[in-house]
Amino acid sequence: DASGATLRAVDATVDLGTMSIRLPSGGDLSGTLDVNLGELLVCLPGDLGLRVTQGDDVGEVRYEGQAQHRGVWQSPDYEQAAHHADLLVNVSLGSLEFDPIGGCK
Repeated sequence: DASGATLRAVDATVDLGTMSIRLPSGGDLSGTLDVNLGELLVCLPGDLGLRVTQGDDVGEVRYEGQAQHRGVWQSPDYEQAAHHADLLVNVSLGSLEFDPIGGCK
């Protein structure tokens, strides 16, 4: 739970496991998220717009329950958000979900 922290960068790797991360509000950040045969759940604060660059991996990336396609995509509120997260994600036979339905556990 990094919701009370001040971060400029986040880098995480999940190998054959499950992890959840709560990102903080109040600042811009960048980083890399790698998932290999696992699951990563990322909860975003309301003031953080998200831009994701996906690698060419075989895996699933979802935002608020909706599958996202390879390439570069951003959350609907990215442009007007007070703060921004720019992330590179690589998912190999696993799943990565931003703001999962039901929240991060």
